[in-house]
Amino acid sequence: MRKVSWVGMFAILLVLPSLSAAEGLFNKPESVVFDSVRNRYLVPQVGDGTIVEVDSNEVQTYFYQSAPEDDVWFGGSCIVGDTLYVSGNSSDQSVRTLHGFNLVTGQLVIELDIPATAGRSIDGITSDGSTYLYLVDTGGKIFKIQISDLSYSVFANAGLVLGLQTCVYDGDHNRLIAVEFSANAPIKAVNLSTGIVTTLATTTFGNFDGVAIDDEGYVYAASASPDGLIYRYESTFTDPPFMFYDVDGWPAGIHYNQRDHVLAVPCFYQNTVVFVPDIYKIDSDEDGLVDADDNCPEHPNPGQEDVDHDNIGDPCDNCPNTHNPAQGDIDGDGIGDACETLRSWFVRADGLGDATTIQAGIDSVTHGDTVVVSDGVYTGEGNRAIDFGGRQGVILRSENGPQFTIIDCAGSAEEPRRALTFANDEDSTFIIDGFTIRGGYGPDYSATSSGGAMLFDNSSPTVKNCVFTNNSAALGGALFGYRADPRLINCTFADNSATQGAAAFLYASSSAIFANCLIAFNQGGQPVVCMASSEAESSCGNVYGNAGGDWVGGLSGQLGVNGNFSADPLFCNVGIGDVGLLDETSPCVPGNNDCSVLIGALGVGCSCNCGVAGDMDCNGEMDPVDVAYLVNYVYMSRDALCDLPNCPYPVGDLDCDDEVNPLDVAYIVNAVFVSRNAICDGCATYSVARQRER
Repeated sequence: MRKVSWVGMFAILLVLPSLSAAEGLFNKPESVVFDSVRNRYLVPQVGDGTIVEVDSNEVQTYFYQSAPEDDVWFGGSCIVGDTLYVSGNSSDQSVRTLHGFNLVTGQLVIELDIPATAGRSIDGITSDGSTYLYLVDTGGKIFKIQISDLSYSVFANAGLVLGLQTCVYDGDHNRLIAVEFSANAPIKAVNLSTGIVTTLATTTFGNFDGVAIDDEGYVYAASASPDGLIYRYESTFTDPPFMFYDVDGWPAGIHYNQRDHVLAVPCFYQNTVVFVPDIYKIDSDEDGLVDADDNCPEHPNPGQEDVDHDNIGDPCDNCPNTHNPAQGDIDGDGIGDACETLRSWFVRADGLGDATTIQAGIDSVTHGDTVVVSDGVYTGEGNRAIDFGGRQGVILRSENGPQFTIIDCAGSAEEPRRALTFANDEDSTFIIDGFTIRGGYGPDYSATSSGGAMLFDNSSPTVKNCVFTNNSAALGGALFGYRADPRLINCTFADNSATQGAAAFLYASSSAIFANCLIAFNQGGQPVVCMASSEAESSCGNVYGNAGGDWVGGLSGQLGVNGNFSADPLFCNVGIGDVGLLDETSPCVPGNNDCSVLIGALGVGCSCNCGVAGDMDCNGEMDPVDVAYLVNYVYMSRDALCDLPNCPYPVGDLDCDDEVNPLDVAYIVNAVFVSRNAICDGCATYSVARQRER
């Protein structure tokens, strides 16, 4: 029985070498051919002028290595008898040579120069099995070469065009099937008796770089761009094709192994070769049903039992009694997500919760679970650079909101650190809710510092009720998106900085939604930048006071649309990261904007809790003992000050001049022994003063 492993709906007969233990010798593989006598694949390459052998144990070795002075890159290939025929070209395409290698000894035994079109190469090659080779000239013609004496002539050119790529022999219909590398390229037939060229099928894709035929006459055409797909046609070409395989790469000269019913696909730029069993012909588990018709091709299931009717046979179903066609198993324990018991995992700042860190909490969850993070400041390993590993349907939320739950990245240019990375196809069912993220400095992404707080790479989670402040990067001070569609709801972006995208940078067809978001006082470039077909959509948003402009760049044209406006949000003290709303007059309060919603993550209320101004011993009042403490502080030591958490000024600064000095001693003596008229109002006065200065 053949060794078969499964990837999605297709089994891989020879596991992708780059994903196996075999050496990675591929360097721009241009074609592949199966040597059935010796049970191996041979892969000629453009990148280094070598031919790689892949044996039945997945081991890669060099079948042939050209010397650097040979100046050759290899193209198409075919086997006749004990000879491997390979087309070769010099780097400047001035020398075009047909090479022949003895399959037994590996020796080069044939070198035949071919007078191809000036400046063009020879590429695809096929044979009728014994008498003739047919060699493609990409200038738009096909040479016919007699194998016995290597005499040749131009067999066909009328009706073939520049960009002709390769051809395959179709003996049942006495023809060659030829494909071209151009947009919307047709598939053509060349009559073997007359050399007349006709069109078999027109296409809307094209850019073909490979064609193959199986033992039943089905034809496989490899479309290299834009999608990297293999299409299968029935032999008469009367019906539309169907997509046989998504290569997710650049397929070149494909080959159908008719003995084992495997389509071999060299992926030129990905430096891999994919071996795709034909599920319409292979019965991997030998239960009498071909894989395409088998609801459990990995395990014998001749009765096709399927209790939950999800089209996954019971022996293959990770949750056989519950309908779960997607077979999700986020924690990899072999039990489908649909069968898992949901739970909440609690994380505490002291490490004594269900999980010791936020990352440990994420690593513990399965589909549908919730990670709840209690109040505190979270920093250090496990509480930054958090990766979600492709989990879906998971909620990461704070227990009491962003004003109480802070992820402090403590990042810098010397030690770049971001809080969260989404790079494994996380979708909108993954929810982040209720955090303040500060101090991020974006690590390099594609050689550029990107995403100070969060990176979205091919991922699109939902982010709600979060504050982003004091984060930095070259691209995207708070957020960077690549092929991502994140949703940002009731988030505040304040005092972040970047050369481009002080709040967010979106790239490569990303599409972000900003709903009820507040973007204010960010530094550097435009607050939101969209490039390479990306876009940002804002509704009920307030964008104000940003150094690079407000409704500009990715937000251009949206001011006054969908409830968007620009007005001072009246932060408590943006300079120290206190971005709560100062009072009920803020335009972000629900009653003060056209949308009647809270805009941003925080309502009215400042985080500063300074206690009583002049209360040096923290007993809740200012009295003669505090006079002694302040005298001690100013003239003798600094040991006796009561500076409560989040207080933006020293409690001993009684005149609010941002210093504690002898003048404050005079103020406290006056306050305690004479009157209280000269005392600064403490936290509230400080916050208002700084807000007005900004």
